[in-house]
Formats: sequence, structure tokens, C-alpha cells
Amino acid sequence: MFKIKKSVHLWGYLALLLMLTGCLQKVERTPVNYYVLEYQPKTEKPELRRTTNTGKNLEVLDTVLPRTYDRNQIVVKENFYNVRSLQTDVWAMRLRDAIPNLIVQRLSSYNVFGTVSRGKQWEKNPQYFLETTVYNIEKIEGTEPRAYLKMEFVLRDSTSEKIVFTHKGERSMELIDPSMIYLVQAFNEMLMEETDLFTAKCNLYFSGLPVEGKSLATSTSSIGRYVYEEMVAMENYNDFGELMVITKTQTEEQIRYSIEELDSLNTVISTDELVMGVPALLKPGHYRVIIGEMGDLITSVQILPRQRTVVKPNWGELRIVVMDESKARVRMGYDLWKKNIDEEGYKIYSGGMFSMGEDEIGAVDKLWILPPGSYLVKLGGGSWSDLKDFATVTLMEGEKKTLSMIVDPAAEGNVLIGAGVFADEDIGLGSKRIHRGAIHSNISLTSNNNVDKNKPTTSASLTGQFDNSIDTHDLLKPFQFTTRSIYDIGLNLTSNQDLVFSPDDYSLKSVLLFYPIKKSNFFKNFALYGRMNLNTHLFDETTIFPDTKNVILQNAEGDTVSVRLNQSDLKTKIAFYPLRIKEGTGLTYQINFSPNAQTSLRVGYGWLQDYNKNSYVFDKPVAGSLDGVDYEFEKYKEEPNGSSKGIESTIILSALNLLKFISINSTLDVLFRMGVPDHSYSLENENRINFRLFRNISVDVKFNISYDETKKPWTVYDYTTFLRLSLFY
Repeated sequence: MFKIKKSVHLWGYLALLLMLTGCLQKVERTPVNYYVLEYQPKTEKPELRRTTNTGKNLEVLDTVLPRTYDRNQIVVKENFYNVRSLQTDVWAMRLRDAIPNLIVQRLSSYNVFGTVSRGKQWEKNPQYFLETTVYNIEKIEGTEPRAYLKMEFVLRDSTSEKIVFTHKGERSMELIDPSMIYLVQAFNEMLMEETDLFTAKCNLYFSGLPVEGKSLATSTSSIGRYVYEEMVAMENYNDFGELMVITKTQTEEQIRYSIEELDSLNTVISTDELVMGVPALLKPGHYRVIIGEMGDLITSVQILPRQRTVVKPNWGELRIVVMDESKARVRMGYDLWKKNIDEEGYKIYSGGMFSMGEDEIGAVDKLWILPPGSYLVKLGGGSWSDLKDFATVTLMEGEKKTLSMIVDPAAEGNVLIGAGVFADEDIGLGSKRIHRGAIHSNISLTSNNNVDKNKPTTSASLTGQFDNSIDTHDLLKPFQFTTRSIYDIGLNLTSNQDLVFSPDDYSLKSVLLFYPIKKSNFFKNFALYGRMNLNTHLFDETTIFPDTKNVILQNAEGDTVSVRLNQSDLKTKIAFYPLRIKEGTGLTYQINFSPNAQTSLRVGYGWLQDYNKNSYVFDKPVAGSLDGVDYEFEKYKEEPNGSSKGIESTIILSALNLLKFISINSTLDVLFRMGVPDHSYSLENENRINFRLFRNISVDVKFNISYDETKKPWTVYDYTTFLRLSLFY
């Protein structure tokens, strides 16, 4: 009977997971945001307003735009040759109409012309036509995003059709606020500033004064000086350029380099630190690029306006991979030596490095950016002249290589079996394992206050752990499925108790991710998720009393189900119960601080179910009688089943190989209940710190915190320290 129920439950959980998967495929349509260019009278310049107009009429024609910008969508320029249109951020009115409407309002307010209009039925033709062309109106992305406008005003005589004068304008504004509202506001301001400058030139023209030229520098007119100052500022406008430093080897590692901005005398003006593979937006000028672990690769570059400058590699790229004969990655220390040019032998280039082990999920081997030359890789420390456990490799300029070192990690003396430079496909490098497994044996010391707030229990145990995980990586794009199964079993010696069979804990955590926008640099780390967590145990659990006790068992409703005298032990849990199941679906975002350090943030809707069949916990001592005889009893009460739902929030932190031997994994999971009077919440915080001593030996510290007012009115902690021996497969 029990097995049938277990099967039903498991099939139900699988069905729920599939339902969540199906739901994730139905992406709701994102609402479209509409934006307008709106006239702002408060931005007018009173000094440009005439008391008496010229009596000349002006017709403002439709603005001409290239096809790239003559559309409803707002345009973003990712680099100087790549533009994209925002599908959810659009203009409420075509720019060919919106821009001249603004210009008409601006010119009318300054009273330069008798009448300013668009498409009016004139009694007689207006004296002038205004033609406007917008060449660029876009957001330029980069390290310093900017709004950019380039346009032209042409005042034409309607009778002769000759051009009276032309005004060309080019402006950019730094986008301090990343919102789309601020971008539209910037466009609005720049259009009005160019219209103001055109208006000033109209005032000069109708006053018989020159509208451009060096004579404006000595003009006695305030409007003339205004035009001159604006034109000088425009001439000094520095249009930004891009710098790209690219590795030939594909890597997720953030490799940093430095740049120095130089003046005409090659004096350093400013310095900055950038990341290889990420375009950097820089002012035009002369720069020095400093690359490499030791800063020994220096290249001079010239940044040109609106041009991308790519640094030609003057370096070689080397990745060092250590593995055993089964191609399993092995964590092992090594030193890198560089061949002396002027003398025999090698000199140390960098020491104390480590290759990545098979169990270090998510970690990548370091990509070395090195000056061309010959190098020696020495395993296990010592001098290059020891002539054991080493391999040599030569790098040419612009060359990339992977040095594979095959070792026997359990060997005494020399551990290197062979080494060489192989093609990735020949040695099987870069292939991501879907399944990873490990068997751990632990010696642990534990303390917790789960039973009594003020009386923690201590215990020592010898345990085994079976850890298996599946990660599809990019095999199911745009989906990714991960699951991890952990089973702990062992022998435990607890204070005031005999040696018992414990722990007995099983956990299953599964997550399905859907990445809807992988091509965007910003949105590629957003994903929809569906998850299911399961916690249970596989065997009955018995509490052993140091002295015989009289026991009363009550069910969850408070009814007495059993009265027992002189008991030396009590079965408090049966196999598979308590059983806790958690499900959730929502949105997640991953922040990658480095290839070995990530944080995932999840927000969504979650469900929690607790099944506690025949699971008894100590309640309190009670007095009672049986067959007319009085006894002292200890009452054990069955924990009730429970379920809840609400808003869930999860933070997951993973940091591998801190200081080359420390790894940290932390998860904070909070469920804010809905549909209950007290709006209570449950909190679970799991933390594990691993101190790696050798490849298969480590010290682990596990510290868990939980709080659920519906179960206990205090915070429960669970702290464990253990020495771990591991076998990875």
C-alpha cells in the first residue's frame, strides 16, 4: 500500500514539473511603450525673441530621414556599423511629422517670421521654405551611453528657389539615467537647441549681419556671440570611437587589460582597466594598451571618431589542462617558466597556479596571454632543472595552443605520464559532461538546537554521501535543465544516546530554464524558470531513550492513538516521511562576476507541501493514569500535513577557487505566504564552504538556517564540520 502511494506521489511530481515546463514556453507578449516629442515653452531663450517680426512668411516642410530612422521604432546603435530597432519602445508619431511640428512652435514663439506653418493654404506663396534633414537620431550604446543627433536646416527663397543659408548641427548628450524617458527627453532638448541656433542665424540674416565666419568672433551683437560660441563648441565636439582587444581562444573568463591616454608629448593623462572582448567607448586620441599577466605586452593605438580600432595580437595564448588517462580533469598545482633569451635555462614567470578539477563545476582553466617565446610548465613545484613532471611549449605571435598534461594523480614520485599540444577535437577538450557524480565519505562533528532552543545537541558521525548531477548546458537551447540528487547515510553517535544509523537524508533539486533573448548582451542572463525540490529519507527512524519511558502518541488532530509503558525506544518516523516538496516558477537573472563567481536572483510564485504521515515529535511531559494507576508520560504528537503558496525569492551564490583552494555555495530561499491571516513566511538558508587540502581530501563546513513560525517559534540552525574523502566519476 505504501509503495503504491509513493509511486502516485512521484508521478504527480513529474507531471507538475512537465506542466511548469509547458507554461514556460508560453511567453506573455511584452507591452509596447509609446513616446512623444513634446514642446517645452520653459526652454525658450528670451534673447532670441523679436519684438517686431520681419513680416515674411515661412512654410516648414516635412523632415527628411534615412530609411534607418524613418520608422516608428526607436533606434539603438550598438556600434558604428550595427543598428537595431527597439520593438517595444516606439514613437507615437512618425518623426517626419513630429520634428517639424516642434520647429513650427519654436519659431512661432520667437516672432521672427510673420506666419510659420506646415501645409497651410496660403493666399499667396510664403517668401521662404524651411527644409530639415535628420541624418542620425539614435542611442549609442557603450561604457558611456549617449543620445546622438545630427541634422541640417536649409532656408530657401520660395521665388528664386535659391538657398539663403544652411545650418548643420551635431550634438550628443551623456545618458546618466538609463531610462527610455530620459533618452526621449535628450532628443527633445537637442532638437530645440539646434532650432534655437537656426533661429539666431535667421535674426542675424534679417538684420543684415553674417550668419557664419570669423567675423562673428568680434560681433557686437549678443546673438552673434551666441552663434559663435555654439559653433566653436560644435567644432570641438569629440565623437567617440571604439577599442576592441580580442582573444583568439573562446573563453568565458574575464581577462582584463589596462589603457593609458596620452597627450602630444606621450605623457599619461588618464588610465583605465577594461575587459578583453568587450568594446570600449573612448574619446579620439592616442592610447597605450597594456596586456598580459605581467603587463609586458604594450601596443600603441590611435582612436578615430566613429571608428572601431581592433588591436592586432602581439601575444600568444596558452591554456594548460591537466587530466588523467580517462580524460577527467585533475586539480594540480603548477609553475610557469619562460625561456631566457640571453642565457641558458628558464626563469620563473608565474608560480602557484592550479588546474581545474573535474568536480569544480563551472570553473575554467586559466587562459594565459603571453609574449611570444618558449615556456616550461612544471607540475608539483620545484625548479625547472629538476627534469621531472614538466613539458615545454613554444608560442608564436597570434598563436593559440592548449597544452594537455596527462597524469597519474595517485602515483608516487613522478606523476606525469605524457604531454603535448592537441587539437581540441582530438583530446576531447571543451566537451561538457552532462552527468557528474561523486562518492564522499565524511567524518563529522555536528551541533544543532532543533529540539530545544537552549540545549543544543552534539554528535559525531561517519557518513557516506552519493552526489549526482545532470546539466544539459547548451544542448537544448534555448532551454537548460539541471538536476542534483544528494543522499547522505551513515553512523551517528549522539550525546546521551547509543550509536545509531544516521543521517538518512535525500534531496532532489531540479530546475528548468528558458532563455528567451540570448543575443542581447543585457538580456541574455534573464530566464524563465520552473523548479521542484524534494526532501525526504529512505528508512524508518527510531529514537532511543537512555532510560525507559512511558509514551503517549497523538495524531495531528490531537486524538490519542497509543499509550505505551516502559519503552526503551520509539519509532518516530517511517520511510519517506516527512516529505517536503517545493515548486516554483518565475523570472531569474544571473550576474557573472567572473567565470568562477556567479549570483542568481529568482523571483516568482511558489508552492510548499509538507507530508508528515506517522512522523512524531516530542510535545511535553504529561501526567495520566492507566487502569487506575498514575504515570508520568512523555507525549509525542504527529506533525500535521501542511501546504502553502505565495511569492518566493531566491538568491544563489557560487564562488569557486577563492585563494585557489576555497569554494563557497550559498542559497537563501524565502516564501512569503499568501492566503493566510498572519502572512507568515518561511526562510531556508543553506551554506557550504569547502577547503580543498588535496584533490580528493577536503574540509567542509556546512551551516544551515531555517525559520518557519508555523512549525517552531524560533530560528533553527544546523552546523556541521567534517573531513571529506571524495571519489569523482
